[in-house]
Amino acid sequence: MPWELTIPVPTYKPFPTQCAVGTYALEVVFTDAGSFPIWITKNPTDLIHVATQTVSLVGNYNFKVVATESITGLKNDFNSFVASIQTPKYATDLTIITSTAINNLTYLISDPAVVLNLPEYTITPSNADKNFVYSLAASTPAFITLVPQGTGFPKIHIYTT
Repeated sequence: MPWELTIPVPTYKPFPTQCAVGTYALEVVFTDAGSFPIWITKNPTDLIHVATQTVSLVGNYNFKVVATESITGLKNDFNSFVASIQTPKYATDLTIITSTAINNLTYLISDPAVVLNLPEYTITPSNADKNFVYSLAASTPAFITLVPQGTGFPKIHIYTT
């Protein structure tokens, strides 16, 4: 399961308020030892994006946002944050909810199309990270397909003439 977070970039106001201010460039600086991690946006424009799916990167990472004003070159580097990447919570059991199971059915050639919901599952532990990927077995006949839905949960479509 990827670890992902999107944060709006901070905004800055001039001081004193009557001063002219130009645009400012933003840079995220890695304040720990080592090279800058590739899993975070280094030069954001409107969002700072932090994402990884590498379990070996579990830990705390210290960053600060540096804003540089274009007219004077004045910098503000007071905005610091810590990205804490935690160990995923793996599922240990996946149990079908009986009331959602697909029952055996007889389908005759040229019958109207049949559209079925996918079964639902309970996951142990209930707070496990999860990302369902649905597929049909390679031996599934071509007239049975998965139809994508806007919800992310496809439906099973059966139809042939």
